[in-house]
Amino acid sequence: MKYLLDANVFIESCKNYYSFDIVPKFWETITAEHKNDKLFSLQSVREEILKQDDELSEWTKPLPKSFFLSETSDVMKKYAEIQQHIRQSNQYTEQAKEEFAQSDNADPYLIAFALTNGYKLVTMEKFNSNKKNKVLIPNICETFKVECINNI
Repeated sequence: MKYLLDANVFIESCKNYYSFDIVPKFWETITAEHKNDKLFSLQSVREEILKQDDELSEWTKPLPKSFFLSETSDVMKKYAEIQQHIRQSNQYTEQAKEEFAQSDNADPYLIAFALTNGYKLVTMEKFNSNKKNKVLIPNICETFKVECINNI
């Protein structure tokens, strides 16, 4: 099984659970599992991480290009389906829909990539069917039958 990591896996792990100086093995395992062809993320996640000038962005910069995958035309077709589903949904506020549709939001791309390529999506977000003010990855994964977990 191949896993696709959301930006919050990196960000939350670095800030709250596995700091580089205390638990370096966590970060070593991520790179090792990528070399074993198991862990990946998207270029849009890389861009989100690199917006900050911090230890995580420094760790991210030398990762191989193969770690951060790019969207294909097939992924973009699924992306469009996901965006259409959200636009037509009555569950979310207009602001939540707009935020989900922003081109720099990696979430819909992650879902579309996982759906297209059969990856398991890893996020720190939790399913919440009552959430109105934010479109959550696990909620959309459930709708589109994408396997989603919140730990690796």
